[in-house]
Amino acid sequence: MNAISRSVPEKKVMVPASVILAVCTLVIALS
Repeated sequence: MNAISRSVPEKKVMVPASVILAVCTLVIALS
């Protein structure tokens, strides 16, 4: 994840997407 990106719209999209992906991965790993 590029936290130092100067693109604010990109950050607003990528941060939630990364969180959702991490949660999905965790659910799959625990199931």
